[in-house]
Amino acid sequence: MITLESIVESIKIQIKPHLTDDVIIHDAWLIEMINESRGALMRSLFTSGDNFIAFFQEYTRTLDDFNANFKKFVLPSKLMQGIGKKNILYFGPEEMGAPTYHYCSFEELMNYNYHRFGASKLAFADMGTYLQVRTNSKPTLVLKAIFEVPNDFDDFVYETSPYPIGENNVRQLEIITFQHIASKLGMPVDLINNGMDETKNASVNKQVQQSEQQQPQEQQQ
Repeated sequence: MITLESIVESIKIQIKPHLTDDVIIHDAWLIEMINESRGALMRSLFTSGDNFIAFFQEYTRTLDDFNANFKKFVLPSKLMQGIGKKNILYFGPEEMGAPTYHYCSFEELMNYNYHRFGASKLAFADMGTYLQVRTNSKPTLVLKAIFEVPNDFDDFVYETSPYPIGENNVRQLEIITFQHIASKLGMPVDLINNGMDETKNASVNKQVQQSEQQQPQEQQQ
């Protein structure tokens, strides 16, 4: 099983020889770099059309009041951005066979009243920290989605909880994380002790650049 602790320890072991004694890297910062790198990897997989079923997590909660026609499904973390509506695999009741909810934009959600069959449409929109759900009831719903910070779940345990990533994607995650760390600390990018020039992996470098460019834009919003 892949845990966040195992990824952090692997990166610490491999990067330690390239650091001077006066450089201290805290686990919390490494975790932040790993999550950012996972986002870059996700966008790369999305662009190439690869499967990323192992990146999903399941989250269950009861809707909160919002108003008469809408309810709020509070998220443990923001949904992964840059992969369109592929960031949600399922959103609906716990009972198998019950109607699921339609993933739409906020504008579509607000205009359902004007649709011919809009009054009975079960739908939701991503509002960042929560999903706004079109319903006048308060059911318990299940969300299977990809989150930007997968360790933000209340029941996530650093040492034992599965980190949502495919086993065959872990090495590439480490490569991207190395490149993130190297660029921030002014170190050579090719840090991986395998006798190969990993910097030639253009798709990885491109995703690192896009990820770093996207962060200031998201902070301004």
